Amino acid sequence: MNRLLILFILCFHLHPLAYAQPSKQQKRNLMAFSKLFGYVKYFYPADELQNDSCWNAIAIYGIQRMLMVKNDKELITELRALFCPLVPQAKIDFSDKIDSFTLTDTVNNCKDRLVYWQHQGFGLNSNMSVPFRSIRVNSKIEYDQNKSPLSYFSVTKVLQLEKYKGKPFVFTLDITAKPTSDNYKDNLFAGPCVASEDLDELNTERKAIAEVKESFIFRGTIDRNLPLVQFGCYIDPSVENVQLNSPQLFIHNSDNKLIPIDLDLAELIDFSGDLNIERTKYAFMIGKVRHEPLFNREIKAGEVIRKELVSDISVLIPLSLYSNGIHTYPAVDSATLDRFQKKASVKFLGQDEKAIETRLACLIQVWNVLKHSFPYWKEASAAPDSIFERSLEKAFFDVDKQDFLSTLQLLTVPLNDGQMYVDLYNETKDDATASVPLLATSIDNRIFVKMVMDQDLSKRVQIGDEIMNINGRSAMEYLREKEDLISGSQQWKRSKGLTILFNGPKHSSLKMKLRTAEGEKRIQIPRSAMSRAPQNNSFSLYQRATGWINKALYYVDLTSDKFGTNPYILQEMDEAKAIIFDMRGYPPATISSAQMLNQIQEQLTTSEIIDHRIYVPQILYPDYQNVHYKVLTHLIHPAQKRWKAKAYFLTDANAISVSETYLSVIKNYKLGTIIGQATAGADGAVNILLLPHGYRLRFSGTLVKTNTGSKHHLVGVIPDIEVKPTLEALKERRDEILERAIELAEQDIQSVAIGK
Repeated sequence: MNRLLILFILCFHLHPLAYAQPSKQQKRNLMAFSKLFGYVKYFYPADELQNDSCWNAIAIYGIQRMLMVKNDKELITELRALFCPLVPQAKIDFSDKIDSFTLTDTVNNCKDRLVYWQHQGFGLNSNMSVPFRSIRVNSKIEYDQNKSPLSYFSVTKVLQLEKYKGKPFVFTLDITAKPTSDNYKDNLFAGPCVASEDLDELNTERKAIAEVKESFIFRGTIDRNLPLVQFGCYIDPSVENVQLNSPQLFIHNSDNKLIPIDLDLAELIDFSGDLNIERTKYAFMIGKVRHEPLFNREIKAGEVIRKELVSDISVLIPLSLYSNGIHTYPAVDSATLDRFQKKASVKFLGQDEKAIETRLACLIQVWNVLKHSFPYWKEASAAPDSIFERSLEKAFFDVDKQDFLSTLQLLTVPLNDGQMYVDLYNETKDDATASVPLLATSIDNRIFVKMVMDQDLSKRVQIGDEIMNINGRSAMEYLREKEDLISGSQQWKRSKGLTILFNGPKHSSLKMKLRTAEGEKRIQIPRSAMSRAPQNNSFSLYQRATGWINKALYYVDLTSDKFGTNPYILQEMDEAKAIIFDMRGYPPATISSAQMLNQIQEQLTTSEIIDHRIYVPQILYPDYQNVHYKVLTHLIHPAQKRWKAKAYFLTDANAISVSETYLSVIKNYKLGTIIGQATAGADGAVNILLLPHGYRLRFSGTLVKTNTGSKHHLVGVIPDIEVKPTLEALKERRDEILERAIELAEQDIQSVAIGK
């Protein structure tokens, strides 16, 4: 029987207090609701449905209704009651009764602009930077000072206007901008800034910005209480090629005549001019009226979602709506929608985090995000519906947050993504688990002690001892159960499974059967060390400081916490005849580390490199169908003065994400020799979904290939020279990968010397 299925079954029987097992009809109801929920939330573009806070309530309320439905006829009735207030044109019925409709028949012939969703990946987190964005093309942009990513620029320095306090002023400025496309020439505006505690709402209307120079006039009154004044503007960062010229300030005197005021101008590149000085900040803003397309493909009028929700029940929903620039048509009946949302909100607010509806609401959102935006479904071990059904059944038996966290983690396993992980982001680290002061490694499908981190324990356990049994079970069986909790390639599962092998309840003990040099022995070890997490880097037996191996050969640990902090190592590497770079793990997430990694690549290349391995999904349709991609490129320029040294890179399955991005360039452009074992096979930008009650999902949001277009996911970067671990080297505490690199480097150094 499949080990993953066994884990699910075991979980069902561990918690007798959990919710009753769902009936076949309930599972059918929840599948239909979940699919329809995702289609409407992510692909139906009505203005009224863009309030994120309502979706949790809709999920909770809908789940409660689904748990009470007894047959398919009731299911259709309830789905209509839930979604038709949100989507007036929706057709939900038995599949043989679904017919089409004409979009123009529903919009009173209003054909100003067509609004539809475009997803570049899924824009799930407003705090995340590119490449993930989701917009409704042609929809009106609502600027919220607390949420919109507006950049502030100082136009003037702080002005002393004490004698003019309480006086009206006029501020003029010439503004021009080059539109981004012919279709959006009327899309830029300048006007009063959005209301905020530290901004004055200027008595000025929005006015379109054109390519022709035009003066903009902003009016207001000098603050009586704080006459230190600064003029500035907030600019939407997606606005390009804006020019601000000829700022002038006029103040009305007692005779109501305009008096010009000399201005001390700030540099426009100054984002924060004089921010530490308390002053009145008069700011206008430059932004866009409506969302421009993220890419060229578009939804045509009349295109619809026609999907089977469950067998014999289908839905028909339009993918686009017309808009008059103010709202989309047909408008949802506001009274009906308000009553529906209030009813759903009451249900939502009354739930605690242990309620089955709360768990299922999180599950539905996780599943839909992955179903519609995860780029590696072709590499998954199970189909979306199968994954949902398994997770749904287990969620019914969960009784607390840790149980449900396990359910979400198990959901990720068949997606085979080494960057995918679920955790609780708003809680302190759980101290209910611990580990033993040992580390393990595997050689030829046998498990051995890799490191002993306790002096007393080292008298009983030696490096190289074989671990035969753990808690009365085969050690390999015990390891494979751990691997079943990890998403990713086989090499990543094995590496991280070994990392978490000894984790368990705090204050408990681990019983082991060992095969030692003296024979077999049984020991019991208390879990007295901190538990280890799958995302931790490996622990190395061979920690070597960056520096000279000999007079000609230099070693650099790219994964050390200290990497990037010493700029002088670049000078030392300049003197080396060969350099060994150790990338068996993950480099520090610091600016200085990134800069030094870039400098190393620049030293190793002889010509400009355009790296194009990362593809961002461009999504118009649900279920990850008919997806196109935007290729992200990275330029690497050769250094003016290059090293003469040859480069050797060490790696293994602990190298993931950024490490693989780096090593792929080395591999593809032959900038050095890679030695060791295959990397994790999980690279690209990570997308993040934040859920109620502190759950967080991370997953690979971009598709990654090699520069030749071949597969990288799950395969990883294959070393030029593979080094397999041996028991002999483990017992002798030798770093075989480093030894092989030193051997090759010294041979090359000698060959160069002979050649001279």
